[in-house]
Amino acid sequence: MKTITLVILILTLSSSVYCNYPDSLSITSMNIRFYGLGGEASGSYQDEFRDNWLMEHFINKKILSDVMVFQEIVNKSRLQNLFKNDYSCISYDSIQKFHQYVVLCYKKNLYYFDKAKNDVDYVINSSSLEKYRPAVYGVLKTKEMIPIINIIGVHLKAKEGYHETRLEQVKLISEEITAINETTPSIIIGDFNLLSETEVIGVSEVLSSLNLKHIPNDKFTYIGFGHQNILDHAWITQEIDANLEVISPLAVDQTSSKRFDNQSFYNRFISDHAAIKVTLSNIMK
Repeated sequence: MKTITLVILILTLSSSVYCNYPDSLSITSMNIRFYGLGGEASGSYQDEFRDNWLMEHFINKKILSDVMVFQEIVNKSRLQNLFKNDYSCISYDSIQKFHQYVVLCYKKNLYYFDKAKNDVDYVINSSSLEKYRPAVYGVLKTKEMIPIINIIGVHLKAKEGYHETRLEQVKLISEEITAINETTPSIIIGDFNLLSETEVIGVSEVLSSLNLKHIPNDKFTYIGFGHQNILDHAWITQEIDANLEVISPLAVDQTSSKRFDNQSFYNRFISDHAAIKVTLSNIMK
């Protein structure tokens, strides 16, 4: 009888540990052009007007995910207020006026976002090279504090002529990831500003040493100012099944498109970047 009771207790404890472990997980990354300044570098806090359009777009296009990683966030508190009580947002501080922050938000009623092992502030400071944007990272956990996945959100240095800078940033990030719990899968996601397939291959070579694979995508994620490119990417632990969706107005016929499906409207009321949404399955093996 004691043996049967012990077995039942073990099974009950095991079930309680995994009952809230997700079968799948969604992570969205999106660069919201100068959020907090109305989409213009020359703007001020009083010029931001896009909140209603952004939330309508997020809801109607099913962009909202378990975790949201944002770039170019100038007004962090405004972004947190946009999500009200649904998400908790994590970032860092900067002495630079109108700094473009990387911000990670997660559904606080379902998850907890913890610091990585030996970390004190959710930030990979070395990747900023003391003048750019650092990566934000940590461990997404269940409410029972069971690790699900390490998440690293990035916004690398932009523009041509900075290929080596971006690669150096990735190398510094990879050194930090090495210290993270190896038994938990990892994803690195965000605006990498990679301007060619050669750059993508270079980043993949660095991250392959960490058992990370590039999630393929052939759709433009930058969709503004007269040209398009694939600037937003994600790399994930090899064993994890992952699908990447680009949620872009360029996916439809522009001749008759309206509102969020129209590129001109989208660039004005949303951003010059599309959202990328990664859906992960078989996270727990």
